[in-house]
Amino acid sequence: MSIRFKLAELRLEKERQERRTIPWKEVAEQTGISVSVLSNLASRTRRHSTNTRYVEQLMRYFGCRSFEELMEMEDEREGQS
Repeated sequence: MSIRFKLAELRLEKERQERRTIPWKEVAEQTGISVSVLSNLASRTRRHSTNTRYVEQLMRYFGCRSFEELMEMEDEREGQS
């Protein structure tokens, strides 16, 4: 099992709510997290470790009230035959 960040889904929901496109660059500027780290965290194929400061910043930016809103445990075998 591994942790999967729900950044892509959260960004899409924020875009829908605010009725505008939100580039990763804007998220990076607001959170202090580089675009490359955000991209790695949002990737479903790459694994990336992070720190609690980044988790806190992302939760604040996306308005998450629980860790489950930001990330989930995912079975690495899902989707394999």
